[in-house]
Amino acid sequence: MGTYNKGINGPFSGKTGSIIGSRWRGVNYIKGFSRTYKNKGKPSEEQVLHYKKFKLLNEFFIPIKKVLEVGFGNYLRKATARNIAFQQNFDHAFSLDENNEPHLNYSLIQFSKGTLFTAGAEKLEIVKPGQIKVT
Repeated sequence: MGTYNKGINGPFSGKTGSIIGSRWRGVNYIKGFSRTYKNKGKPSEEQVLHYKKFKLLNEFFIPIKKVLEVGFGNYLRKATARNIAFQQNFDHAFSLDENNEPHLNYSLIQFSKGTLFTAGAEKLEIVKPGQIKVT
């Protein structure tokens, strides 16, 4: 897959032969159809484990899409929040049981990445007894 700024007649979109032109998140792409490969037999144990981990993490992230968009907001220029969360968590967010079945280790899952705002200009005022104002 390649990116380009402008073609001779402007950005290319649509299909021409085996080439597809598209635009996603402000970036123009040219990509070709992928080749199809015949299945050469049953998947190995490592492949099955990989599929199971992928499915577990995907199902976990679907309902918390908005949380991920906030947590990985600084990185959303060229990928979705769920893709970035996958990159951050896939290698270390699992534990295996005695049957070699993967389970999510919730204490290791990362929901955000980046820096925090520094403290310094916060103020607390007592407006009246039992009421405060924080700025």
